[in-house]
Amino acid sequence: MGLFDGADDGGIGGLGDGIDPSGVAGASSVGVSIAGLEGGLDGVDGGGDGGDGPSFICGELHRQGLFPVGLLDAERAAHDRLPLNLYDGYALWALPYARLMRRSRIATAIARPVAIAWAEQFTGRRPTVFGWCLRTFGEPVVWLLGATLNAFTAASRSGLRAAPGDVAAPTERAR
Repeated sequence: MGLFDGADDGGIGGLGDGIDPSGVAGASSVGVSIAGLEGGLDGVDGGGDGGDGPSFICGELHRQGLFPVGLLDAERAAHDRLPLNLYDGYALWALPYARLMRRSRIATAIARPVAIAWAEQFTGRRPTVFGWCLRTFGEPVVWLLGATLNAFTAASRSGLRAAPGDVAAPTERAR
């Protein structure tokens, strides 16, 4: 199991609630406008079928026929176990990377073994040393990205830091 299983940190003071991919079904929203993210990902939401939770990398792999349906379903069902900071950090890099995967076979080839190992470890279906390493060492880094994003967003909204045009008011995270 990973460092963050079962925890829901609520973001920084409950204020950080995710990235706003604006076209991704079931995605969350902090309202941060990151170049290239504000338009959504046209169907990358766990397979492009209006699924019940965003799974950007695994969803794009599934759309390309490279990710098992059963594993995708198990991974989607486990999304509620992700703390908000971890989810936000994931969405920060996964949305543009999933978009890149649509254009690049190399990006897809790199992501596939990583995504499958992580999902199998996360769901407990077939834990591996590689999956354990991803969860043990990778998740804290991704969580830190999300915590930083949420702290920046909270500080910007409270007037502690000016971010002209980059930060909007957050909305509730959809689950």
